[in-house]
Amino acid sequence: MSATALKIPTNFDAFLDWEEQQPERYELVSGVVRMTSGGTEDHDRLSINLIALTRNALRGSPCYVHGANLKVVSREAGASTYPELFVRCGPRSGKRTRIEDAVVVFEVLSPRTAKDDLTRKRRAYQAIPSMRLIAYVSQDEPRIDVVRRDADERWIDEEISGLGSTLEISALGVSLPLGEIYEDTDAADRAA
Repeated sequence: MSATALKIPTNFDAFLDWEEQQPERYELVSGVVRMTSGGTEDHDRLSINLIALTRNALRGSPCYVHGANLKVVSREAGASTYPELFVRCGPRSGKRTRIEDAVVVFEVLSPRTAKDDLTRKRRAYQAIPSMRLIAYVSQDEPRIDVVRRDADERWIDEEISGLGSTLEISALGVSLPLGEIYEDTDAADRAA
């Protein structure tokens, strides 16, 4: 019995079109294609908490929070990813599947994907001109590692930790308490 090899296009635009026709979801970062997979209960809970908090904070603004059903495209980096959630500002288009102007991206770190999230994906997100903040959310402790683009277009790293801390997203005028982001997670139970 022979296995059929998956023929993945090497041209970036062809990859994007191909990926939309697949039953599974694939990411392309730094020339590496990976099928996306599920995570843990805390991974899911952190994503849901972040989506709910961000959605409520953005209500009435021209910005919208999106989950992992839409791909974020970084043309300059030749990357296509499915972050846990992201924010884009501007007119909506109900049929859109690709976003090229995300402003904020959240990645919930897991042992399987952390290395790529913190290296290859980081470079891809930083190449998006509209990007202002990349947030890496730890599942192990109430900590978010943040990478912000400052007014001089430099990227600044900072760590926000502890259930009493707040993630300030000045690009959106939003404040998200870590105590609410980590609500009902093992990390919150351990930190309490």
